[in-house]
Amino acid sequence: LVLAPVAALAQALPDLGGKKVVVVTENAYPPLQFIDAKTGKQIGWEYDAMNEIAKRLNFQVEYQNTSWDAMIQAVSDNQYN
Repeated sequence: LVLAPVAALAQALPDLGGKKVVVVTENAYPPLQFIDAKTGKQIGWEYDAMNEIAKRLNFQVEYQNTSWDAMIQAVSDNQYN
């Protein structure tokens, strides 16, 4: 009974039907987002969180990287979702 509100919330999530969502990051702030020096893979909390959100809302994430300064204007210009 205690978990009933959580289950109801989960059922209310939208289904984006596999839509591509472009996400931008800088990869300069460990542990939030960075490049693993051993593997060259993009990792961190932001990737983990966004991948989980994408799974729950049924969308495909396309990651792009840019500097923080360029990112702010690009998001304002709807270059990224």
